[in-house]
Amino acid sequence: MGTSNFNYNGVSKLYPVLMELDEHSDTEMEVEAIAGALEHYLEEFSADVEYKYSGSRSGHYVLGEITRQRDFGDVCLEVRAQILLNLGYYEGACLDLSIEFYDGSYDWIDDVDYIEDWKDCNLSEMNAGLCKIQEANSRKYATAQTEALSEVIEQAFSKITTPYQMIGRASNGETFYQKAV
Repeated sequence: MGTSNFNYNGVSKLYPVLMELDEHSDTEMEVEAIAGALEHYLEEFSADVEYKYSGSRSGHYVLGEITRQRDFGDVCLEVRAQILLNLGYYEGACLDLSIEFYDGSYDWIDDVDYIEDWKDCNLSEMNAGLCKIQEANSRKYATAQTEALSEVIEQAFSKITTPYQMIGRASNGETFYQKAV
């Protein structure tokens, strides 16, 4: 069985880039140009992006990062959106997004439902009832931030490339796309 060229998980559409590279192209320079354009458009949308171009690792580049944080009682919840460029399996690359959360418990998590029980983890000095209320508030905040950050970042992606959507996949892994509406 074959494989699809693009791997994207955190965005609603496919945002292909670097489709016209050849063996003489300077990939690093092209990636830096994409990162710079994204930073410009994100600033236009008033998002406070921190430019964190870190080079390639395991098939992708981290182009930038946006972090939001808010205190819920005595626990600080951080929401981090990493802007990624995933290299294609056969050719090109695509823009992607990874959103994670940190509440001080163990490590960054990628699902708002796994925000820890603060009282059980000794993360908070608040009483059990207040912990439950603040945990629920933090989940609502994390969900709202995920939606807001995704929307702003996908708007920026649309400024630098034409979005596509998958319309089908053959049994051999070949994937078919059309311009997104």
